[in-house]
Formats: sequence, C-alpha cells, structure tokens
Amino acid sequence: MQEEALMRREHELAEREIELVERELNMMILQQVIGKPTPKKRCGRFRKSRLKLLRASGARNVSASAGWDDSSFILSTSDDMRAIH
Repeated sequence: MQEEALMRREHELAEREIELVERELNMMILQQVIGKPTPKKRCGRFRKSRLKLLRASGARNVSASAGWDDSSFILSTSDDMRAIH
C-alpha cells in the first residue's frame, strides 16, 4: 500500500518536472524568436535641422547663459565701504 502511494507520487513528480521543462523550453524559444524589444522613435518638435543650425552657429552648450557677469561682492568692514565711495 505504502509502496504504491510512493510510486504514484514519484510518477506525478516526474510528470510535473517534464511539464516544467517544457514550459522553460517554450519560454527560451520565444525569447530567441521575438528578440529584444525596440522602443518607439521619439516624435518631438526639436528637429535635426535645428541641431545642425546650433552646431553651425558655434553654440556648444544649449543652456549656457549669455551676457551675464558676476558683479556682486561682500564687504567685510565699514572701512571698505568708505574706500569705495
């Protein structure tokens, strides 16, 4: 009785293992067939011609500030204030 139950259990486990191997093989085959996903191309308004114009005009950094000078400073004592005025 116990031997028969063990034999049935062993047979069930072998069937499960075969099903699992089949699923794994199917997944591997699908991954090879499908390949890597390709993202959608961007459809923005910043055209290539605008990039070419920026490169041609010599603007290397798009976000660089132009015409701004750091003219603020800190005076440490009141003597320095008299020297400036």
